[in-house]
Amino acid sequence: MKRAALIISTAALATGLLSVAALAQGRMHGGPGFGQISFEQLDADKSGEISRDEMQNIARQRFDLTDANADGLLSKAEIAEHIRQGAEDRAARMVGHMDADGDGSIGFDEMNGRRDPGRMFSRMDADDNGGISESEFNEARERMQAHMKNRRNKN
Repeated sequence: MKRAALIISTAALATGLLSVAALAQGRMHGGPGFGQISFEQLDADKSGEISRDEMQNIARQRFDLTDANADGLLSKAEIAEHIRQGAEDRAARMVGHMDADGDGSIGFDEMNGRRDPGRMFSRMDADDNGGISESEFNEARERMQAHMKNRRNKN
């Protein structure tokens, strides 16, 4: 029993910390992220400054949205449901963005038409020998990771 309580407490703490991080990156389901919430919404007491308590209140609201049975703990099922809802939201945005023919689905041509695989291959094949070596692959991955990190930091 103590082990179960420890696991649940650890999961709840981790989710709370992750919710603050996700809030800062604007990625959590169930409400606005930091990039989508206004200063006025965060400054609940209208003091002209956002206090630690006001930031913590936002994290608490996020936690409470996930805690479906309001027991103050996040179960595996509650976390899974929260993730599922977020995935559904992301999938809907993806279909809305990529569905060129408006049929509510994304065909291979619609998805593939957004990027030119030949162009990506050419960028990765640094020595232009018609193949991508492991080092070229790793260099391309590092460039992409740096690019994605820069995009997240801009938001």
